[in-house]
Amino acid sequence: MVQKNETLIGENQARVTVDFTDVIGTINRNIYGHFAEHLGGCIYGGIWVEEDSQLPKVRGMRKDVLKLVRDLRPPVIRWPGGCFSEYYHWEDGIGPKEKRPWRFDWKWKKPEPNIVGTHEFMDFCQQVGAEPVVAVNVRTGTPEEAAAWVEYCNGSNSTRQGKRRAENGHSEPFGVKIWDIGNEAWDLGSEYSARRFVEYARAMRAVDSSIKLVAVGSSHYDDEWNRTMLEIAGEHLDYIAPHHYDGWKVRTLEEGEQHYYANLASARRIADTLQRYVNLLDELLPHRSEVGISMDEWGVWIESRQGLQHNYDLSDGLVSACVFNAMHRLCRRVTMANWAQLVNCLGMIQTDATRACVTPVYLVFKLYSNLCGQRLVRSSVECGYYTLPQELEREVKRIPYIDISATSSEDGRRGVLVIVNQHVSSPISVQLDLKGLGIIQRVDLHYLNGPEPFSKNTLDEPEAVTISQQTLSEAPRRYDFPPHSVNVLVLHVG
Repeated sequence: MVQKNETLIGENQARVTVDFTDVIGTINRNIYGHFAEHLGGCIYGGIWVEEDSQLPKVRGMRKDVLKLVRDLRPPVIRWPGGCFSEYYHWEDGIGPKEKRPWRFDWKWKKPEPNIVGTHEFMDFCQQVGAEPVVAVNVRTGTPEEAAAWVEYCNGSNSTRQGKRRAENGHSEPFGVKIWDIGNEAWDLGSEYSARRFVEYARAMRAVDSSIKLVAVGSSHYDDEWNRTMLEIAGEHLDYIAPHHYDGWKVRTLEEGEQHYYANLASARRIADTLQRYVNLLDELLPHRSEVGISMDEWGVWIESRQGLQHNYDLSDGLVSACVFNAMHRLCRRVTMANWAQLVNCLGMIQTDATRACVTPVYLVFKLYSNLCGQRLVRSSVECGYYTLPQELEREVKRIPYIDISATSSEDGRRGVLVIVNQHVSSPISVQLDLKGLGIIQRVDLHYLNGPEPFSKNTLDEPEAVTISQQTLSEAPRRYDFPPHSVNVLVLHVG
């Protein structure tokens, strides 16, 4: 997508051009992935509840949460961490629950009952229609332990670990395709971590040569770490995984609209991180175009309360939408991502003992995962910008009022245009120049918004921010998109 600001475009006007015949990439749905860690109220209380809980449940999993996750059409879910995985030993979480040992989680300083282990997580993934992504323990584990876990999940009943899996109630292999080797091992050093990755890769692929392996990238972008990892382990990895949390703490317009735009700048910084990884892969692994970027932890993180309980507001939803637009543009290399996290702990779903509600970030995921096509088509936008005060820049000077992505279905019978109006208070009149779709029979407009830029849903007020829908008989040539909104136009071709 080309984005520019020309003098003929005023602050409250924009021009969007899309050519649906010009397909320039394929989007991997794994970018709409999720992350569930044994931390705070994500696993225990959020997804799984006590046996004596009166909540409707399926084998311990809350039915209300299962439905909410299922409605996202999640492609992948990463587990068990995160930092938790650095001290987790998978054999503690198999076999009869009453015989599983309690352990102390040294990272998050809490007891771990191991009620949820491999079988329970695989059941969860099956219930919601997601592929599992499993992170193995590198910090306190061994390559042999990781290889045994691969055999337990993927081996036939004739193998030692496959036989154990069958004895524990699941005769067929789980077929886990994607494995993370390590997590945030930056303190161990880049060279050590890269060589350790190679050791693990060899041991794990000796058990199952078909698995895909994810290597630890840096937080945000650290050139030394990433170069060392790719130079040593580049022929052994399938993904490199940056982590990028961002966000702006001031969440009130009373201190000025600049703080709203400062939070929106998070999306630009995350996009810049991804672009730098794309550039590095192209430089160091030009012969391996299949190697992808898996941003397996990303999101907005501005508070560290007990259990990382963290709600999101509408501005965070706009951040996630603009990051997805960037992932679409970088789809040649950006092929997987996992928002951190799924429930309660930095969660896009919030629960208490009896209720559940969804955040604006959840609603953005629902829009993109269910509506966007997999073919990226060429698009451009001309619009105005907000210029951040120098003291708030943090590597980003200007926020475009309009951010877009254009895609189409594989059969070409459906075009999808996402238009994010980031203006804090003004509708923007957008001229739409849409080419190459043929006769458009119907346009479904889905739009996400709330009364204020920092509006949020809570368990007591769960519908302050919602998705609305209307149907148009034809594609508009100009449309006024409301402030702080995410708008998805689905164009159906006859």
